[in-house]
Amino acid sequence: IYFCWQTEYPIEWKLAYLPENMNFFDRWVRATWYIGLPINLLPSQHCYFAIASIITVIDSKDMHWAYRAFMIVFNIMVIFSTWFLKQHFILDFVVSFGIIAILYAFARLIKFGDKVDTWASACKQKKIKFKK
Repeated sequence: IYFCWQTEYPIEWKLAYLPENMNFFDRWVRATWYIGLPINLLPSQHCYFAIASIITVIDSKDMHWAYRAFMIVFNIMVIFSTWFLKQHFILDFVVSFGIIAILYAFARLIKFGDKVDTWASACKQKKIKFKK
């Protein structure tokens, strides 16, 4: 998808909506737009990893509620920021969500987490130290 179907916001679209009297944050966003290219890839990797984080936090068992709430709110804000800063379309989120849903279902199907836990336990029992 990345290489075959790119999404694009022409820089003229972004700069046409800026007010003449800009505050600090308006100037910051404008500088960000000038630095980056107007072509963004479908799906958004920001959305992709934010959705993966949300699913992981929801699925985890022994996590403090405050950390869980922070991670969910923070990652939702990341997703929305990609739209509000006009870096991606809602379609980027939809495709990201679909990819993560498929990967998550596959990981649950093959019990990937259990295999990692078994491997980590075996390493701990053998007292394997990892090189830094």
